[in-house]
Amino acid sequence: MRGRLLLAPAAALLVSGCLASKGDIRLLQDDLTSMRAQQAQQSQAQEQARVRDDSLTRVRLDSAIAGLAVLHDSIRVLSARFADYQASASQALYQVGQQLITLQNRAGISQRQIQDLAAQLDTQHARLTGDSTGAAPDTSAASQVPGPAKLFTLGRDQFNNRAYGAARLAFRTLLDKYPNYLDASATANYIALTYDREGNGAVADSAYQAVVAAYPTSPEAATALYKHALWLLKNGNTAGARAALQRVVQDYPTSDAAKLANDRLKALPAP
Repeated sequence: MRGRLLLAPAAALLVSGCLASKGDIRLLQDDLTSMRAQQAQQSQAQEQARVRDDSLTRVRLDSAIAGLAVLHDSIRVLSARFADYQASASQALYQVGQQLITLQNRAGISQRQIQDLAAQLDTQHARLTGDSTGAAPDTSAASQVPGPAKLFTLGRDQFNNRAYGAARLAFRTLLDKYPNYLDASATANYIALTYDREGNGAVADSAYQAVVAAYPTSPEAATALYKHALWLLKNGNTAGARAALQRVVQDYPTSDAAKLANDRLKALPAP
């Protein structure tokens, strides 16, 4: 449309009778050529600007899409990790809860059993020896008194279940009620073991020494004395440990503890 308007002056001159000179026609042609060149340059510049804007827009759009993709992947990974964490934490808490319930039930039941047995022993002891009114003992009740074997089995079962407090209560009740029990030395050794398993080394060492003092000829005495020597070594008392180990070898030469003690003595530095 614009080109037609530019040609209009030339057409008018021709129609008017070709009154213009050749010079005027040449100038007009030059103007037309210049105007067409300018128009072409403007069109080319506009096209280049449009292409440049489209390219920039495309780059920005691609960058935004890439950023959104990275963000989406990060969110997906974090969501998966959080879900895994929730699942593992929930399972761990559940397992801990179940273990606590089991331990509480074991400890609670065993302590009640031991307390019931102790109460029965006290009741039967009162009946057998006579009450405060001076009544004669009730010998018929003797068969109802729980035997030491029952207490020993109960304590050992609780020890194997790692309910060391309940086991200790059973073993102490046994020794209190039946001090002359055939396996009294093993019972006393179990008491020391409960402290040992709980990590209470000092109290365990005292209990081991009590085993040696109360039952010096028992098989448990050799092991208890050897463990006392190990406790002394652990606390830096090399001289005391050497004396205890030598006593194990001399007093209990045929015991397994004597062999262990002899090996320890060889490993000790010269006095």
